[in-house]
Amino acid sequence: MSDSAGFWRSGRKVLLEHLSLLWVALSALLLTLSLPPYSNSLLSWIALTPLIYVLDKRSEVEGFWLGFYFGVILWLLTAYWAFIYHAVALPGVVIIMALYTAFLGACYCYLQKKLPKWPRILIDRKSVG
Repeated sequence: MSDSAGFWRSGRKVLLEHLSLLWVALSALLLTLSLPPYSNSLLSWIALTPLIYVLDKRSEVEGFWLGFYFGVILWLLTAYWAFIYHAVALPGVVIIMALYTAFLGACYCYLQKKLPKWPRILIDRKSVG
């Protein structure tokens, strides 16, 4: 009986991790749609919200990898033009630019630990009091 309970707990954890990746992908897609050629600028105001939600209370290493995943999706969707110049250019551009967003994800998680109320003041009124 305890084996099955452990299985469901671990399965729930795996499901939550997959949902986190879907939230990050949604954030990258929304940000892509806010940039040219789509230029739906209103989406830029909410595009990073799913990413911030996923990065909440994560370690710096997890923040780095979630930021990298966000960057890979974002730059694959926005830097497709680099493939026109050379087939090797697109993966190179995507990886280099994804490292920037990975660094930002790690910095966000680090700052969240140092300044625990910093991001939640803007989102949650309960954390202010």
